[in-house]
Amino acid sequence: MSDVERNKRIVLAFVDAVNGQDWDALDRLVAPEFVRHSDAAGEPGVRSRDDLKWFLRNEYLTFPDARETVEDIVAERDRVAARHLLAGTQTGAFGDHAPTGRPVRVRYLAVYRLAAGRLVEAWAEWDNLAAFAQMGLAPGGAPAEASLHEFLDDAYGPDGDAELARRLEAGEDLAARAGPAAETPLHVATRRRRAGAVRRLLDHGADIDARTAGGKTAYAHAARRGFSELVSLLAQRGADTTLAPADRLAVAVVGGRLDEARRLLEAHPGCARTGNPEEDRLLADMAGRNGTAPVALLIAAGADLTATGLDEGTPLHQAAWFGQPDNARLLLEAGAPLDVFEPCHDSSPLGWAVHGARYSGGARDRADAYVEVVRLLLDAGAGLHYPGRPDDDAYLTRMMADATPAVLPLLEDAAAARR
Repeated sequence: MSDVERNKRIVLAFVDAVNGQDWDALDRLVAPEFVRHSDAAGEPGVRSRDDLKWFLRNEYLTFPDARETVEDIVAERDRVAARHLLAGTQTGAFGDHAPTGRPVRVRYLAVYRLAAGRLVEAWAEWDNLAAFAQMGLAPGGAPAEASLHEFLDDAYGPDGDAELARRLEAGEDLAARAGPAAETPLHVATRRRRAGAVRRLLDHGADIDARTAGGKTAYAHAARRGFSELVSLLAQRGADTTLAPADRLAVAVVGGRLDEARRLLEAHPGCARTGNPEEDRLLADMAGRNGTAPVALLIAAGADLTATGLDEGTPLHQAAWFGQPDNARLLLEAGAPLDVFEPCHDSSPLGWAVHGARYSGGARDRADAYVEVVRLLLDAGAGLHYPGRPDDDAYLTRMMADATPAVLPLLEDAAAARR
């Protein structure tokens, strides 16, 4: 292995150690005299390995679920340049600012200098403004209140009901629309299964039958997702309980009533694929769940293999992220596209499987399933490169940095076989 490749591996190992909060590994990878230069971080800065550990430990107090991903990495002589993505949730204090519960995703650039197999110096810069905005802070550090939609979606927290009551008394616009589906706050609260918020919004005059861009009411949102307590609440409050055939299909499939779903498909042959993104996401929603029968039924009914669900991922993305090899196999046999890179994470189904094997909620219990999904995708010819960049190993490097010990050899073997 060349010195340049070895240096890249050391940087990737450093990122793994940070993600694992493995401070002993940092002792092996970082020189005691390490210095980090950063205008973004300001002074006094990091002037030793111990300073770096202090900085990282405090970062984890603010963002306990923080994870770094290396999206690009290049090296020359004793320098390695990397583009990182830091993602986490601000559930701890940030300086003088209280926890917000808001998710933060910030990219930053770093150049590392190595000597004798250790990091000895780094230059790192990131966008403080973007980070502050995502935490709901203005450039000067003053609180910048999230929109009502953002609050209901991502920042509700344990005191959400009380905060919502305050905002409603202040006169929030309950008819405001947001997002590609043009949802009202009531739609968001229903989709996020926030029963207390739904009650308060209705008590303050929210339009119970407002429709999204795809024609969906809050009642339809609740019914399609199997949120029975919200279905009952909305019906009791006088919601229009009429459901389109595609919505009734979703209710039957999510509820496991496949005979009822078949009858609906016979009566309405096109309801598995209507062209409405809010309806056609059903296959994606089911692909990440246990059980192949609903997926097989929808595929046979002509459901759209490219219609997106969670984080704009296709059905194959969902099967990959949730470690569902049997559903992945069905989708591949049906012709699901292998190398769609969704816009949310710029990643293919293979990337979702690799990342999910380490970071999904069920990763530990489904380790073998994730290995099987990765193997299935690689055997089917899943790409190892970003689209249009066949000579660039940045995507492979990113996946290898994410990979678990069980998944990494599969990527290494695939890369070797395709050279």
